Amino acid sequence: MAAVHPLDPFSAVEADVRALVANPRWAGLPDHLRAEALATTTVVTPDGGRWLFGAHARWYLHDPADGRWHLAAPPRGLPVRAGRHGSPVLNPGLLPTGADFIGPDGSTQAFIGPDVHPGLTEEIRVLLRRAGRKSELDYPLTSFRDVFAADVPSTVAAVWGTIMWCAYAPAFDGNERLLTIFGEYLRRPLPGDEWVRWLTRPSLEALVTLYAERVRAAGRSDPAQVSAPYPWHTHPSEQPSTTGPGHTGPSHSTSGHSTSGHHSTGHSAYGTTEHSHGGGSGPSGGARSGKDTPGKAGLRLVALMADTAQILADDPRFAPRAHALLAMLKPLLHQPALDHAAALRGDDTVRRAWLARVPADLARWILPDTDPGTAFRHTVYDLVESLAFTSDAPRAAASFLTDLPGAGDRLHDWLDHRVRHAYAELTAHVAEYGEHTEPDGFAVPAFLWTGATGGWPERATSPATARGVVVAPPDRGSAAAVLGAAYATGLTWCRLTGARMPEEGLAGARAIVRRLVHERDDIHP
Repeated sequence: MAAVHPLDPFSAVEADVRALVANPRWAGLPDHLRAEALATTTVVTPDGGRWLFGAHARWYLHDPADGRWHLAAPPRGLPVRAGRHGSPVLNPGLLPTGADFIGPDGSTQAFIGPDVHPGLTEEIRVLLRRAGRKSELDYPLTSFRDVFAADVPSTVAAVWGTIMWCAYAPAFDGNERLLTIFGEYLRRPLPGDEWVRWLTRPSLEALVTLYAERVRAAGRSDPAQVSAPYPWHTHPSEQPSTTGPGHTGPSHSTSGHSTSGHHSTGHSAYGTTEHSHGGGSGPSGGARSGKDTPGKAGLRLVALMADTAQILADDPRFAPRAHALLAMLKPLLHQPALDHAAALRGDDTVRRAWLARVPADLARWILPDTDPGTAFRHTVYDLVESLAFTSDAPRAAASFLTDLPGAGDRLHDWLDHRVRHAYAELTAHVAEYGEHTEPDGFAVPAFLWTGATGGWPERATSPATARGVVVAPPDRGSAAAVLGAAYATGLTWCRLTGARMPEEGLAGARAIVRRLVHERDDIHP
């Protein structure tokens, strides 16, 4: 997330609104009283923009043309003045609920530059090694068939799918060990080039299918299996909690979703590694031995997903969605028959049941699966925020948006008016810079890249260059954040519209990779 200006007046307003929402009376107030209270916190910037800090602990900008409030990252550091907005105009969707103010922030960084911690990768490797010993006959590959060879068991797909689903922006260093450990299982090389692998985030239904198909297979072969008792012991630290649905287990916290400290290698909350439950009697423990019944296999897959998510939760690039997935899976692990009826009705019924278990403080992080349009607006917010170091963050963000496949005028309704105007101005001059392309045919992005080690500024002849829009991240962390936000925006757009993400990634994101390829390896203490 973007650094906060030490004298930022927006931060002062945020503190006031947070105090307001934290009041125990807030949740019980009717909407019109909450709207009236929130309206008093509206501020106005020198350009006349009216800003409100609202739902999901994010800023909204009033559009004078249509009267709507749009998600918009604020111009931190600018002076503001009070500018109360009439409460009747505030849509209930703008009002904080309380829980949405205590969710985790996560990180927009891609996995290029800052590596995945080797301890985390080692834990995943151990998990994967054991998963790979399972039989493809007991664990048929029912999803991710485009990624893995036909004889790969679905246990491997469960680990992979969890990693990709939990990642905010699954753009990885081409040498990232978290990917290379899957090499022997892959059907074909991963998309990308020698520097980066541009991967896609699977839908939740791809994970659901792995589980639900086994439940249905159990019902066909032996109807009694779908109500069989849990075949292994629950880890003592994972006994059902009394704190409410979606808040079981030691690592999920409604006050911050703590990811402090890295797991010690071999630790498993759900019994899927060799150190749990007596050396391999857990859901995916032990070498390939007796045949697993379909019912048992379904639960083992869920436990494997949960163990993978538990490990990933130590990295903020995975953490928020990892916690959300754990909230979906933990109740099922405690009540094995919980989703049997749903599985018999179909994968989408299971998907909706899983999503319904996610607590309100994590709701924003499952938006790609529940509301792709709002999810896209949030990623554009992240992109603008990641570009706060530029002289004009909305215009710099608009230059990345020109890369979105099949966007054109379809994009306008999804943007706040600052970004929309900048985007319209850039696309209106497409004839001026459309001939300037990279060798693979992508248009040169509408900004001047002046990174310390890369860029092609001599070829950047687009209109934005003439207007002095310069994207020069001050450090590796900032560059990785821009890269991640830009790529996540592209993925979310493709999910929203059905457009296809180019295997080579997006041109603007590739330009930033050129800065990061020389600074890829983290130095860990």
